Amino acid sequence: AQRDELESVKLELATAVAEKGQLLKGQEEERARSEELLEQLHCHQSSCQSLEERLKEITAQRDELESVKLELATAVAEKEQLQKGQEEERARSEELLEQLHCHQSRCQSLEERLKEIT
Repeated sequence: AQRDELESVKLELATAVAEKGQLLKGQEEERARSEELLEQLHCHQSSCQSLEERLKEITAQRDELESVKLELATAVAEKEQLQKGQEEERARSEELLEQLHCHQSRCQSLEERLKEIT
């Protein structure tokens, strides 16, 4: 009876040792997997940080572009106003030149009449 019990206990011990070996093996596999996942996580974090920095750069460039576009629109509007003012001054100058020619003609006529009279 003791012999049977000893064999039974030895069998249980062997089973327990085998299960322990399997658990250790599983634990090592999980540890290796965890390390691999941790490495992937670090890579993704680094990649994500790079993307965030690039996004900040692009956002800053976009903001600068919008600012420059606004400055350009303002400059174009000012240029158009100056051109309009220049055209108005040109038209006024032409009108005054025309009036001057009329007055010169009139003065010349008056001078000729004056010469005729005197």
